[in-house]
Amino acid sequence: MEPITADEIRELLKDALKQFGEYSFSDKGANEVMDVPAIIERLGEMPPDAVIAVLEDVYRTKRKPAFHQQLVMDLVSSMDGVADDRWEALMTSKILESCY
Repeated sequence: MEPITADEIRELLKDALKQFGEYSFSDKGANEVMDVPAIIERLGEMPPDAVIAVLEDVYRTKRKPAFHQQLVMDLVSSMDGVADDRWEALMTSKILESCY
């Protein structure tokens, strides 16, 4: 499985907002309108520093920042079952730590 890029995640969010609407995303969260497990699976194949870079990039998106930030929060929350050493590595990012 290929690593996922920030651009791919942004495109998945754009598609979800188009298909389900901004209200549904805001009300229900990414887990209800996107295939979050597929994103998490692809992130799981990447080293922690690459995951941090991708998620921080998505978090800092200037267009519709609230939706991108909410998506990163939902993704981080969905990753809390990873191995302790991986979780600790991810939490070295102040942005990701603030999302949890």
